[in-house]
Amino acid sequence: LVRCPCAEARVLSNGAAAVLVDPPRAGLDDETLDIVSNFDDILYISCNPDALCRDLLMLADHQAVSLAIFDMFPYTTHA
Repeated sequence: LVRCPCAEARVLSNGAAAVLVDPPRAGLDDETLDIVSNFDDILYISCNPDALCRDLLMLADHQAVSLAIFDMFPYTTHA
């Protein structure tokens, strides 16, 4: 498991087949999308359905195989 800024991700992820991303509400930035797109498998956690949709469209070479909806902030006004 490696947690790092994008600048280090290319080097530290060498040989990994899967990546877990949990971006901010704005979604993945262009540099991160470029890095993530090189992985075989992507586990994407999102609190913003609009950003998730946009990022999935940008990752068109991948196929969404499973989707689950959770209230990530229960009992709050976070939307």
